[in-house]
Amino acid sequence: MPLYKALLISWAGSDMEPINIDELSDILGTSDPGVIRAVLEVWLSLCTDLINAVSNAMAAQDRVSLRKAVHGLKGTSLQIGAKQLAMLCKRLEDELPDSDWTMISDLVDRIFVEVKHAQSFAKNFLSGA
Repeated sequence: MPLYKALLISWAGSDMEPINIDELSDILGTSDPGVIRAVLEVWLSLCTDLINAVSNAMAAQDRVSLRKAVHGLKGTSLQIGAKQLAMLCKRLEDELPDSDWTMISDLVDRIFVEVKHAQSFAKNFLSGA
């Protein structure tokens, strides 16, 4: 079983947060709230741009542009500890060359849902909620 499938199964039904702040702290080498806040603010901005690129690529049914945008989203998600989102992006990258647009659209929809969860989590963290 591919790693991403095993990880997705292990996360199914879990209470895992969409962004793991402890992992982000480990990645950054600091638990300084100011640094974490700055990184999340940058991620929110990048995420918006990447989601727009995914939407545009889907509208044009452009696999090359879609792969590039999803790859970028996967990388930025890994850098902030958003593993569920990164795994969905990885799955789409892997299946993109051989899948029909219906399946691709379904995966993109799942990515968008997970992005909204991660964005909401980041915004709540930034607001101190």
